[in-house]
Amino acid sequence: MMDYTGHACPRCNKPFTPADDIVVCPECGAPYHRSCYEAEGHCLFEGMHSPEFAWKPAPSEAAPVACPRCGAGNAESAVFCSHCGARLQEPEDADEDARGENGPYDYSARYAGGQDARQGADGPYGGMDEEGFFGPFGQLFTPGETLCGIPVQTWAAFLGASSPYYLLNFKRMELTGRKLSVSFSAFVLGPIYFFYRKMYKWGFVFAALSLLLDLPSLLAILIESGSAVTGALTLASIEPLLNIAWVLSWVMMVVRSMVALWLYRDTALGRIQAIQQRWQDAGSQRAALNALGGTSIGAAIAYGVISSLLLGLVVLRLAGPGLYSMYASYLL
Repeated sequence: MMDYTGHACPRCNKPFTPADDIVVCPECGAPYHRSCYEAEGHCLFEGMHSPEFAWKPAPSEAAPVACPRCGAGNAESAVFCSHCGARLQEPEDADEDARGENGPYDYSARYAGGQDARQGADGPYGGMDEEGFFGPFGQLFTPGETLCGIPVQTWAAFLGASSPYYLLNFKRMELTGRKLSVSFSAFVLGPIYFFYRKMYKWGFVFAALSLLLDLPSLLAILIESGSAVTGALTLASIEPLLNIAWVLSWVMMVVRSMVALWLYRDTALGRIQAIQQRWQDAGSQRAALNALGGTSIGAAIAYGVISSLLLGLVVLRLAGPGLYSMYASYLL
């Protein structure tokens, strides 16, 4: 049996020790801590399994560099810890001229030639340049790196806009096992964010929840306008319902923002795997990744327009004779 001592577990990125309980993927030979494999439930390279694919340790894994902050093992060439992000060493070109005027993350000199210097607006890897760098996130990704068994370049081609932001979050999820994060866009935009990112199923789910929590407010409008459908209901009688709906709306906004990135990762992963299974050649895969991934401003606008029109039609249809005077009093 191969001695995996010193090599890094693909899930936690910590080097194996002689005392570790190690399990090996029967398909590709990738080693894992038993607890890591059981927590993940499958091989991280599952999407790449084929007769031609076999896990191979990186040449520098045999002598990992220990992180001064968390102790995790890293490749000798690594500048930042892949587990916690702490700096391990200064890059070789860390002199002032190479680092740029804006500090160690200034890659303006690298991209001084514009789009042509990066082989096109998106680069050969869909947002990465020919060396596998994501602009200021240069040392955190390499062309051969994988997330959930999918090459980073493939992720970038699918994610399109803002792929460095999402991949950094996905990498953190994979390394730490924590699925919850904060998406300010999902908090503010609500269902529009999910439609924009082509997560249509979750867009409809959160749209339905938002509509359900808006019903007490709609009922209040109908009562105040003197609608016949509200019967003897008064604003005072539904005030507890309004308060409950208001609190639940805030809870939903927080929960939505915390799970949005996790839902996006799982949605994107499923679609990428489906694309890889359906299209075998690289050209067709890349075209499908670009077409089925990315964003849809049209879907976001369509949701906003349709939902607003439907709500307006319901109010106009069910409201009482005092609707216009009610709105006029609010405006004046």
